[in-house]
Amino acid sequence: MANRPHADTELAKYLTRRGLELRPKTQADIATEAGFANANFLTMVKQGASKLAFTVCRRLPRRWRAMRPT
Repeated sequence: MANRPHADTELAKYLTRRGLELRPKTQADIATEAGFANANFLTMVKQGASKLAFTVCRRLPRRWRAMRPT
């Protein structure tokens, strides 16, 4: 079983919920708009395998704009 220490964080739950609410926007679309180089990073955060680094948090306003409905 994979080690997922961050699976129950508020961020993981939020990204999962918003991803469903933003359909038909794909995860790749959201990641691109948010400025992530790799769409798989969102999956890793949602699954709890990774967390958002502090340096990334400074750029959150731009990233959260991508989570708004179109």
